[in-house]
Amino acid sequence: MIDSALARGAVAWRVAVTVVAGALLTAGTLWGQDDAWPFGPFRMYSTSTDPSGVVTVLTLERQAHDGRWAETPLTAENVGMNRAEAEGQQPRLVADPALLARFAEAHERLHPEDAPWPAVRLVRVATVLEDRRPTGEVRREVLATWRR
Repeated sequence: MIDSALARGAVAWRVAVTVVAGALLTAGTLWGQDDAWPFGPFRMYSTSTDPSGVVTVLTLERQAHDGRWAETPLTAENVGMNRAEAEGQQPRLVADPALLARFAEAHERLHPEDAPWPAVRLVRVATVLEDRRPTGEVRREVLATWRR
């Protein structure tokens, strides 16, 4: 048989934890930001794109030795940082384009067989939607450029 004092204490503890967790989740939902997760909303899952709006993606382009620009994967395997990390650092990268050199340096370390990149640029690509379907209109904006 279970001691009733122990059972009451266990129940009280569980109720207290539930109330505190509920209060944190409610406060996080109403006033929190991504950095408060798991008690704040994880914005990428708690918001949606306007059905007739714009979807933006950050891309990285490298310049070939013939001068042409080509998109290069924004992945840890290619440049030492993935797209989500770069999007989080976007204000710093735009404010100080010299930081883009890190992508070129990381690529050289990760792929020594490839020729060094003479230049790198950060580009915002916006795809226009109408009724949840791409219209075919794509807007490209160069945010920052670094050259050797």
